[in-house]
Amino acid sequence: MCGFWFPRPVFLARTTGFTSSRRPVKMPRSWTSFRPTLEAFEDRLTPASFTAAPPDGTVSTVFTPSQQVVEVVSADGDLTQYDATGSHLLATGVRSASVAYGPGGLVLAVVYQDGTLYQYDAGGSHLLGTGVVSVSGAFGPNGEVLALVLQDGSLLQLDAAGSHLLGTGASSSKVTFNGNSEVLDVIYQDGSLYQYDAGGAHLVGSGVASVSTTFGPNGEVLDLVLQDGLLFQIDATGSRALASGVLAAGTTIGPGGTVPPGQVFNVRFIVEGPIPGNVGGTGETVPLGQVYDVYFTDGSVTQFDSTGANAISLPPGTAVPL
Repeated sequence: MCGFWFPRPVFLARTTGFTSSRRPVKMPRSWTSFRPTLEAFEDRLTPASFTAAPPDGTVSTVFTPSQQVVEVVSADGDLTQYDATGSHLLATGVRSASVAYGPGGLVLAVVYQDGTLYQYDAGGSHLLGTGVVSVSGAFGPNGEVLALVLQDGSLLQLDAAGSHLLGTGASSSKVTFNGNSEVLDVIYQDGSLYQYDAGGAHLVGSGVASVSTTFGPNGEVLDLVLQDGLLFQIDATGSRALASGVLAAGTTIGPGGTVPPGQVFNVRFIVEGPIPGNVGGTGETVPLGQVYDVYFTDGSVTQFDSTGANAISLPPGTAVPL
């Protein structure tokens, strides 16, 4: 991680059950080989009759050179994309989705409720496998990396070197990169969250439902949704609760600053009120620093960034203001 481990352990232990303890584990010297091996936890072996819980929804967000894209899977399985041109219902019957941006453009990985995993990219649609419940994707120095959790709780990684079984007893995972180094967050079936990085294995906390991780100028940021619906953030400044009544959240770092002359950055996809024209070349700013998109239990999606709180999607049945 980035050198901080819960500066307020008393508060965390009292309110959320988090702990700053680390679990020693023998890890490979370098993650750039894309063959990390997670030890099998004897107390986290997948039960023979394990059945994945129904999804509460997922949120994944990414910035491209020209726009921000947000993918939201609702609790009823609708996959909606929000981008510079508005909102688009892409699919139904979806369990999990992850969006990333690589050398070939946007890459969208989608797990359907029947367990099939498809990837959609500039080359079309590709069936990658079956029996999947969760997917997370990112691009590193050797290309695309996908972290998958299967219906039996197995944790797999797909990368340029092939397919690798990393562990068992998993519920979901999140893969990201800190520079050239891979960082993998794994939520186990008992609700515990471990982070695996170049420094080893670290117990982050318990009672976790989902996690989103990003790295920026000030280090690592983790946004955790706890099983009671509390959205909790841990970063270089400490740890704090952000919101309640949350089903899922996704975080990333916005490019910030002003838009250079001649470049267009399509950032205004917010649906609450009229959508203004694209931002480009006249000194307008795009979101600075951390951006986190939150899917609430009322069905609304709100983005929080340097400009404030902006509704991306209003609760179902709410009229959009004119």
